[in-house]
Amino acid sequence: MAPVSGWIFDTKRFAVHDGPGIRTTVFFQGCPLHCPWCHNPESMPFARSGRPVPPGARQVTVAELISRVERDRVFYEESGGGVTFSGGEPLSQPRFLEALLTACREKKLQTALDTCGHASPQTARPLLRHADLVLFDVKFFLSRELLRHCGATNRYIFSNLEQLLTDGPRLWLRFPLIPGYTDTPDNLNAFEERVREWRDRIERVSILPFHPAAAHKYRRLQIRNPMRQVPQVPETIALALAKRLQAIHPDIHIGG
Repeated sequence: MAPVSGWIFDTKRFAVHDGPGIRTTVFFQGCPLHCPWCHNPESMPFARSGRPVPPGARQVTVAELISRVERDRVFYEESGGGVTFSGGEPLSQPRFLEALLTACREKKLQTALDTCGHASPQTARPLLRHADLVLFDVKFFLSRELLRHCGATNRYIFSNLEQLLTDGPRLWLRFPLIPGYTDTPDNLNAFEERVREWRDRIERVSILPFHPAAAHKYRRLQIRNPMRQVPQVPETIALALAKRLQAIHPDIHIGG
């Protein structure tokens, strides 16, 4: 039987914003959403008309990737860190992700799964429960807005999230604060209400303010950047939202 393999576009050692402690973050190729503010446009699928193959995209085996990750085991153990699977969207390669999560568990490597949750429950739920920590990104709490801006509905996302809230692993809720998109009064009010509803099950809430740091990637890939004229979210705006949420939940963070 051929070894299990999958597509990634990067690995980042000594990451400190993708879960607790020092981590290695593995970036999966491919994503079902098309968010205008995507910070990793190189994760988008290969077969887009007129789009070059993303630089760095490569196929790797599970054994090869685990061997690379294990080099920093001492740092994980000393800091309470581990491995984070991000992207792109890890759930878009379920067989590869399942094999990686299984291998990490066998080697006693702590795992975090950074996901938008957009995959069929049949595919997603066993994988979500297999991670030690889930970093769940919710962009829009109104399905019509997610469909309008990112090309998908919340049907799978909230179904998978509700299941996690019932019987899943540790859960961090992450909210991208994007000017002109996710910062509308309706979306922010819905976000606040959900945090209130879920406060006893969510370990941490992270606000992720938009910044234009990925602009150079769009230029390199020769992709139009929809956010090229959008400024970084002012610190005062992020702090005001954090203060609003601190009245509801004890652990609110700005940034990963």
